[in-house]
Amino acid sequence: MPSIKNTIVGRFFVENKSIKILSLLLAVIVWYSIRGVIGVTKVVHDVPVEVRARDGIAVLWQSERQVSVTFKGAQQDIERLEQAQASGQIRAVVYARERAPAKELTIEIQPKHIESPGEVRAIRVKPDSVTIRLDEEMESQFLCKAAYKGKPAVGQVMSMSCDPPHVIIRGPKQVLNELVLGGYIAKTEDVDVAGISESFSKLVRVLSPGENWGAQIEPAEVRVRVTIEKKPAVRRWAGVSVGALLRSTAPVSVDIRPVSVDVVMSGSTEELESIKAEDFKVLVDCIGLDMSATYDLPLTVHVLKDANVLVTTEPAQVKVVLREAL
Repeated sequence: MPSIKNTIVGRFFVENKSIKILSLLLAVIVWYSIRGVIGVTKVVHDVPVEVRARDGIAVLWQSERQVSVTFKGAQQDIERLEQAQASGQIRAVVYARERAPAKELTIEIQPKHIESPGEVRAIRVKPDSVTIRLDEEMESQFLCKAAYKGKPAVGQVMSMSCDPPHVIIRGPKQVLNELVLGGYIAKTEDVDVAGISESFSKLVRVLSPGENWGAQIEPAEVRVRVTIEKKPAVRRWAGVSVGALLRSTAPVSVDIRPVSVDVVMSGSTEELESIKAEDFKVLVDCIGLDMSATYDLPLTVHVLKDANVLVTTEPAQVKVVLREAL
């Protein structure tokens, strides 16, 4: 009986041991490498579902706005999926082929309907269908208003505007008619203004008016301009006497009600602190008035020094009656 070394199997294990061991190690390494390249899977959640209809038809309602998709591909491509999703490169796109409005219909969402970058491929979608309702399509123009969060720095006054000030929204006729009748105003995503002290502008996305229907908005983004101005300081003088401005020195009795008012000035803190009570006078113009008639007349504040301030009185008018002095 031949020894095991002399058999074919024996010679296979005995001869060229180092080469065979090296080949086995290389085979294991290659197997794991291939497995790493073609065998990696990952589930991506919250993939948006876009339903495209024919011209003149719009999606009134859809049951699913997002799905979960299982991808398979090379490790490096799988690792890029998160970034691709954040930039809007992953979505499910299905088509409604109907040529007229439909009460309700269901469309399958298959792996072939998934758009994604790189060499990864979708192998599973959950849920795998979307139910929709269709309506006639129409469009209408709406005013656009900028939304914000936070407050500007203390002492700052903020105003906001959108460029362009109006947007066109295209969608199902039933919904748009309701928006028009309700006086709908389109809004942007929140602009963060917390603690700001300087004006700026930025492009901001216009929000869809509904969650369960796909509105088409033109433009999809508007430029929001945030204007910041320094809030003026305010100073008040209470009980300031009202004087009468007369043309002649003839003896005239002037009855003014009320006899005193509050003076309110706004401007820079430095300007207001430099003004004293004797630096201004409150007068009512009585020139040319008829005797014994009653007048409601505006007040004028004459600031005797050069000051860049805004001046008002409370009240803004007084009642005046002129009589001949006895």
